[in-house]
Amino acid sequence: IQPFSLPPRSLFAAVPVAGFPADCSHLRKTSPSGVYVIQPAQSPPRVVWCDMDTEGKGWTVVQRNTYSTEITWKESLTTYKYGFGDVQGDHWLGTEYLHLLTQQGTYKVRFVVRDKANVTHYAEYDIFRVESESSGYPLRLGRLLSSGKDYLTSYYSSYGGIHDNMKFSTVDKDQDQH
Repeated sequence: IQPFSLPPRSLFAAVPVAGFPADCSHLRKTSPSGVYVIQPAQSPPRVVWCDMDTEGKGWTVVQRNTYSTEITWKESLTTYKYGFGDVQGDHWLGTEYLHLLTQQGTYKVRFVVRDKANVTHYAEYDIFRVESESSGYPLRLGRLLSSGKDYLTSYYSSYGGIHDNMKFSTVDKDQDQH
């Protein structure tokens, strides 16, 4: 799996604190892809990878997982809450951080998957939100904007069932229906 990214723009601009942009969409469109510090409203600053090359520019990369990763992804809820890995490589931004980031406005999300044959597939949804920890960090997705099968909002047993509106599960806290 390659970048799981937040949108190139939000519908509601957040006021950045301490001079940091609220997300990667607030960078100049001529900025190169790379490591930046952002600070969503109600959040501490966070180092992220900003993808300024993909269509729309200004995507905040929230997960990267390559075939050669050393990350097992079998982490506790607390580890997932605050994030792990290296933003220049494989990483998870953090569920709490995703919650704070997506509370700022309406976001899109793009899931990019490169299979073993190096063929790239993607799914883009017009709404992306992660709710609060007290509600179990459920995922909220809107309409699928890209072509192909909808493996996240439609039921597919071989892909873990349905993911939209499901709570976030980890090895130590099973909150989904799969």
